[in-house]
Amino acid sequence: MSFDFIEIILAFIVVITVIVFVHEMGHYLLARWSGVHVEIFSVGFGRELFGYTDRLGTRWRVSILPLGGYVKMLGDADAASAKSVALTDIPDTIRAKSLPAQKLRYRAAIVAAGPAFNFLFAMVLLAVIYVALGEKRIVPVVASIAENSAAAKSDIQPGDRIIAIDQQPIDQVETILALVTPNPGKPITMTVDRNGQKIQVNLTLSEVAVADPDGVTRKIGRIGISFAHDFVKVSVFEAIPRAVTEVGIMAWQIVDYLKQLITGDRSPRDLGGLISIAELSGQAAKLGLAEFSLLLVVLSINLGVINLLPIPVLDGGHLMLYAIEAVRGRPLSERAQNMITTVGFIAVLLLMVVANGNDIYNKLRNLSYLFH
Repeated sequence: MSFDFIEIILAFIVVITVIVFVHEMGHYLLARWSGVHVEIFSVGFGRELFGYTDRLGTRWRVSILPLGGYVKMLGDADAASAKSVALTDIPDTIRAKSLPAQKLRYRAAIVAAGPAFNFLFAMVLLAVIYVALGEKRIVPVVASIAENSAAAKSDIQPGDRIIAIDQQPIDQVETILALVTPNPGKPITMTVDRNGQKIQVNLTLSEVAVADPDGVTRKIGRIGISFAHDFVKVSVFEAIPRAVTEVGIMAWQIVDYLKQLITGDRSPRDLGGLISIAELSGQAAKLGLAEFSLLLVVLSINLGVINLLPIPVLDGGHLMLYAIEAVRGRPLSERAQNMITTVGFIAVLLLMVVANGNDIYNKLRNLSYLFH
């Protein structure tokens, strides 16, 4: 077993454990706040590896399969909270602390708290990354030079930081694009910082034909360089709203992606499963703390969005049933809930089969290339 494989597995376990723990902690804290007794808080499924029981009677456990987790509350019929036992099955002395005994709004809040904590965790972690490590941005530093471009015919070099164009100061890439794009064929003078020295570089912008969304072809100016990425630190006051906005954007992109899957605009083959997450975890761990933390942000948002889908077994499915209960004034019959839960379980299972099947298919296809 190679060291790389062990590193990937360890990174995967850390990623899954963190985002699942955050999700389940949301359920746990809201349950406690609502007065519901939590019987089990488990990270992982299956047989317990180790754990302890706190003074409130909650069993905190780590289980053998690190692929999820659950919070089992008093009145839950099973660990997945697929349904709740009847109030008559709960002793009178502790009935008030059971999940079914709570008002509808409290039950809904407990369910919604899991995804909400994933979003909150993503916002907080992203804000911390912005303040402590910086926000990953494209910076006006030359990363590479295209062949036969205006830059290739000049004295510009990779690593040069562009600080001015025609004496206009440059502090961001957008300023460069604003000065270059509208001026095809124009000669310019760039001032670059090269190892602490200011150097003047003269070049004539290339003319590149591009088609706009209306199909009209026009010429734009190009230098012929790609820009580097760097982490730029931001203040706390800037980091918080930026983190909130960015998490909202990423969540909406996931929703839009799911919508495209349903409409057929995206192929189910684009879905990735546990193997993809494991590989991403390993790659992010190798790149460093910032990239690994960003992966936690992205996966936490994914978990929050997926759990809000109106599919029974998922949190969104529970919320859907609670919404029906609010409209009807009473919950659906146990038989109806069982049928809906079964359909939801099958839907989630099929989704997992497709996602993980894609991973296996891609791995086998890559292996086949080795023999051809």
